Amino acid sequence: MSACIIPAGPEFQDPPGGPNSPPYLWMVSPDEGTTVVSATATFSVTPGDNDLGDPLFVKWITDFPPSISTTVDLPVVMRGPSTNGNPIREVAVFSPNCTQVGKVSSTHHIAAAISDRPFDGQGLLTTTGTIPPRLVIWTWERNCPATQ
Repeated sequence: MSACIIPAGPEFQDPPGGPNSPPYLWMVSPDEGTTVVSATATFSVTPGDNDLGDPLFVKWITDFPPSISTTVDLPVVMRGPSTNGNPIREVAVFSPNCTQVGKVSSTHHIAAAISDRPFDGQGLLTTTGTIPPRLVIWTWERNCPATQ
């Protein structure tokens, strides 16, 4: 009885991907670092990412940097991932009100934390990735009565 030996072929693997690129800001309104003095204010960010398969997560935080007792982080908004090969260009908008800020001071820091990995719930800015979130911080001057 004769046997036929078939040589094993090479094992093919996808080439290793490049490193994860961090999210960037396509647009910010008002300009980053602006102080808004108004009873009503609207803040917006349009994030982007060079990794088109990555979703983007935007987390709004009031009274940031935290003063522990008055910091509020709001539900995370997810954008994407891209389904058509074009960068995500969805605006995330936040209009704070007096129920979302502390009453101790009339100066409130408003922050948008942007990540291409989910926020893990373990800390205010911790994510499941290794790249820290991109932060945008504004100041909102609004006196909120303690009764609201």
